[in-house]
Amino acid sequence: MVNNIPLFWCLAIKLPVIAIRKHLVVESSSISPPNPAFIVPMGDLNTSKPYALIIDDEVDICYLLKGILKHKNIDAQYVTSLSEAEEFLRNDSPPLIFLDNHLPDGRGVDFIRQFKTQLPSSTIIMITAHDTSADREKAFNEGVDFFIGKPFTREIIIKTVEKIISVE
Repeated sequence: MVNNIPLFWCLAIKLPVIAIRKHLVVESSSISPPNPAFIVPMGDLNTSKPYALIIDDEVDICYLLKGILKHKNIDAQYVTSLSEAEEFLRNDSPPLIFLDNHLPDGRGVDFIRQFKTQLPSSTIIMITAHDTSADREKAFNEGVDFFIGKPFTREIIIKTVEKIISVE
């Protein structure tokens, strides 16, 4: 629920939503549609649309990210554990991966190198509530491309995705 509005309705009617710790709040500004000039295909999930994999055990964060990415014309799938991610990645190669650090079956940072070896052209974005300089340093040393602390805003996700798209 977001201000007594179910989250899926907020996303369906395009109300901007930001994460504040484990609570969600509706922003007062409106969402603008994605700029087609920034949309560059990044992969193929049986469509020509770019797509991403979200690995996070907080389903509300997964839905939030999916909604934000949808506004940039990026489809997203999500899994809630590292073991589910490994299974997904056996069959697919998403060009964009959002990876939480603290998952029920391990630390995301310990899998960055494995994911980078398996998918060298994928961009990995670490998203975590444990945003310390030591966590950042370890993540970057393991090969993460971007690091975003929680809570994050819609604007941070969009700016990060636009940086990735502009490089490709």
